[in-house]
Amino acid sequence: MYGGMPIPQHTSLTMQHAIAGSLPDTPPPPVTAQRPDADSSNSRAEAVVDGPRPNSVPPPPVPPREGPRTPQPPKVKTPQTRLRAQSEPPSPTSTDGNGEKRQCSGMTTAGKRCRNRVKPSGAQAHTDSDVFCRIHANKMGEPSGFYDRKTGQTFIKFSDWVPEYLQPATQIALRAEMQKARALSDVDGYIYAFEILDPDEKKLINLKVGRATNLNRRMDQWGKQCGSKEQILRGFWPGGMGKEGVPMKGLVQAGPKGPWCHRLERLVHIELADLATSAPYLEAGYPKVEASKEVDKGSKRDVKKCPDCSTMHKEIFTFERATKGRYKGKEWESIVKPVIEKWGGFVEAYL
Repeated sequence: MYGGMPIPQHTSLTMQHAIAGSLPDTPPPPVTAQRPDADSSNSRAEAVVDGPRPNSVPPPPVPPREGPRTPQPPKVKTPQTRLRAQSEPPSPTSTDGNGEKRQCSGMTTAGKRCRNRVKPSGAQAHTDSDVFCRIHANKMGEPSGFYDRKTGQTFIKFSDWVPEYLQPATQIALRAEMQKARALSDVDGYIYAFEILDPDEKKLINLKVGRATNLNRRMDQWGKQCGSKEQILRGFWPGGMGKEGVPMKGLVQAGPKGPWCHRLERLVHIELADLATSAPYLEAGYPKVEASKEVDKGSKRDVKKCPDCSTMHKEIFTFERATKGRYKGKEWESIVKPVIEKWGGFVEAYL
C-alpha cells in the first residue's frame, strides 16, 4: 500500500521491517545501559558493589545445613597488658663472694620488697642467705619465736637454737630461714662432711659440708672432681654421726634419708660460715661468749677456697685450728658436728 513511499524517520524498527515486508530471523542484542562516567571494563564490578537493582527480586534464603556443627571456642576478651609499675623493686642481686651489696629481703608496709642495698657481713658474703637493712633487722630481732611449720602447735624460741656468739647479721639470717615455709622443690636426702687433708697446712682444717640424695654416688663424684688431695668422710646425717665413726668410701650403707635436705643445708651453711670467719671457739669461755664486733666488718679468711684446685666451692669451710683448750684437735667433733646434728633435729621435728 505504501509502495515506494519513503519510510518516516521516527518509525520503530519493527514497523520499518513490517513496511519493508520482512522481519529479522534473530532479535537484535539488547543494549546495555552504562553509567555516564563508568568504564566499560568495570561495569560488572560496579554492578556488584552497588547491589541489586531496585526492581530486581532478592534471591530466596538458603536453608540451614543439617547435621551437627563443629564446636567453636568462646570469644574471650583479650585482657589489657599492664605495664610494671616503676616503684616495683628489681630482682634481688646475687653476690660472687666479694661482699657486693645485695637488696634487703624485708618487705615494706606497702607490701613491696625493700629497695635498700646492704653490704653482707663477712659470713654472709660466702653464703646466699637473706640480708636485711638496719630497719628490717631491728624488726626481725623483735619476736622471741614462732610456731612450728609441722603442726602449728609448738612455739619455738629463737634463743634455744641461735647462739649469742654468732654475728648479729647471722642471727637474723637464721631467724628468717627457720620460720620459712617448706619449698616445693625440697627433697629428702643427706648432709655429709669430708675433711680435705692438706699435709702442708697444720694451722687450718678444711671441711666440705654438702647435701646429696645418693650419698655413695656423690662421694665418688667429689673424689673425681678434686682428687689430688686425700678426702676423709667424717660423718653424714642422718645415721652417720655416731661415736663409732663412719666406714670408708665404698663401704657406706647410708640408710634412710632425712627430710628437707635443702633447708637443712642452708641452716648449716649459715652458721658454719660464721664460725669459720669469726672463730668464736678460739675465745676463752666459748660457747658462753658474745659476738665480736670487729669481725663483722669482714672475714678473717676465705671459707670456701678449695685447697686442691683453689676454686671457690660453696660447701668448703676453712677453720683455724685451736692450739689449746678442750677444742684442740676436735674442730670436727666439737664445733662442726654439733651444728649439723642440731639443725638436723630441728628440721626433722618442726619443719
